Amino acid sequence: MPTGEGELRGRGTAADGLVEAVVAGYGRLESLEIDPRLLRRGTGAIAGHVIEAVRAAQDDELRQRQELLGGADHRGQR
Repeated sequence: MPTGEGELRGRGTAADGLVEAVVAGYGRLESLEIDPRLLRRGTGAIAGHVIEAVRAAQDDELRQRQELLGGADHRGQR
């Protein structure tokens, strides 16, 4: 686990791993990877999977932040 808030990275996936998102501290999107096989499903489906992966990454980052800060959520509401 990271030792400080600046090192936190949240990871999330969707569509059985075809979409992967990584967020830095406070949920800022750092990277997004979309497997080309997902392109056959259309833009609406891709958008939904991207949102799902980013939210999962943000939740992961928040969980790590809460563990680091002893359970307190200092980020506020999204």
